[in-house]
Amino acid sequence: MKKTKITELSKYVSTLSPSDQVVIRQLFLDLKSKICMSKAQTHLLVGDFEVGLMYLLKNGVGPKDAVTRLSADKLGTFYKDEMTVWYPADDGAKIYPLTIKRNWMQMFHLSMYLNDDIEPCILQLAMDFTIKRFPFFATTVKKGFFWHYLDGTKQRYPVLKEDTIPCSSINVSAYGTPPFRIMYYKNRVSLEGFHVVTDGTGATAFLMTLMAEYIRIKHGADIPCTEHVRDISQPAPEEEARDDFHLAEKDDSGAKAGFSDKSALQLRGKMSHIRPHQVIHFELEADKVHALAKSLGATVNTLMLALLILASKESSDGDGRMHFQVPVNMRKFYNTATLRNFSMFCVLRFKRSEIPEFGELLKSITSQLAEVGSREALNRTLLHTKRLVHSLRYIPLYLKWPIAKLIFGSIGDRVFSNTLSNLGVLKVPAQMAPYVQKMDAVLGATIANRVTCTMVTCNNVATFTVTKMTDDDSFENAMLRLLEQKGLTVKLNGSEKYGN
Repeated sequence: MKKTKITELSKYVSTLSPSDQVVIRQLFLDLKSKICMSKAQTHLLVGDFEVGLMYLLKNGVGPKDAVTRLSADKLGTFYKDEMTVWYPADDGAKIYPLTIKRNWMQMFHLSMYLNDDIEPCILQLAMDFTIKRFPFFATTVKKGFFWHYLDGTKQRYPVLKEDTIPCSSINVSAYGTPPFRIMYYKNRVSLEGFHVVTDGTGATAFLMTLMAEYIRIKHGADIPCTEHVRDISQPAPEEEARDDFHLAEKDDSGAKAGFSDKSALQLRGKMSHIRPHQVIHFELEADKVHALAKSLGATVNTLMLALLILASKESSDGDGRMHFQVPVNMRKFYNTATLRNFSMFCVLRFKRSEIPEFGELLKSITSQLAEVGSREALNRTLLHTKRLVHSLRYIPLYLKWPIAKLIFGSIGDRVFSNTLSNLGVLKVPAQMAPYVQKMDAVLGATIANRVTCTMVTCNNVATFTVTKMTDDDSFENAMLRLLEQKGLTVKLNGSEKYGN
């Protein structure tokens, strides 16, 4: 905290009434009673309150209201108690640290856009308050004897100005480095993380809770807790951090399960040295997309998969097999509250020359999803994952690297032609909606796939995102044409090209 800022606050407070000065002094007395960290960390955390309080006072918030919004009680005991908690990597995450390569790791990027530009000091305070509610985020990745694990870390978690390529690697081996980052740019806040921490459901809960707290502090809005907005005044239930792969049920069907597959036909284009090469967002009116899907007797997911498959066919050559990965949230099949990794994937398979026209393709996708996306089929995949991890449990970590890569090597993205990860409709509380524009998601760079796709719907904006690894523009051009042919209005946004 810069001295000039402290002086500015002191001067401003000196102009207030004696009763208001007492209220503000009490805030900082309460704050110091909530912190037991190093001098440097304490200095940063107290500085957050000084800058944030000054911002609120300067923007017309009364002293008593400002102090209420910044109540030190919202810190709980996170910055005071000794950190002793740690978490084993869940069965879905154990492989991720073993697959890290130079400048590449399994990353995700989830963003929320507000109507106004982000005020960094308020976002930082929201982060100071929110992190304690998600203790398995407040960790660093450590090496155990058999597996990596998440070790709890008591520290201030800074928010960062976004100035890197989406899904850039995190040096999780560096001391005290968390496996995620919170970033802001103009009116956007993004949660970017290493998949060892969580999946889309956990990321959504963290980001929505953070942004609800940001809006509460900045605007004084009364935002209730919902499915995605968690109560930061309450400790996290133990089941949220639980590894629920144990819910996989015994299967005696004899049906094939697992990840092994042959390499799939890849889309055209020379792979860029910098990946992703570009990110493109197709913004659609969600109600129009839903109406179109309903008129075709299909779901929105099936509709978008059909268009993606047709665009992939146009942007590829030859007559190989095309495999399309569809991640599935396993929570819809099991009674679980976990916010750790609990997703599997199913695969749609076609021979390129035999991909049918749109109407028949919808029927084929529906039929395939009913089989490979069923509870029974995905339970087998869940069970197979658990068994693979179990088979490696007593092998020391330093020997596990080559063995794990050999066993899990067939999971690499070469077995897929493209991916659609649809997070579905993410509802914000009605009291929060007036401040929110939309959301989007970006998948991290791939090794072989030329594009990967995501979709998120929020506030009637359905954002279909293409993460490109090549300069070739045939896929997105085909996708745009197909969407417009179906009568949908498309608004294009995205990044510049990051490099060749």
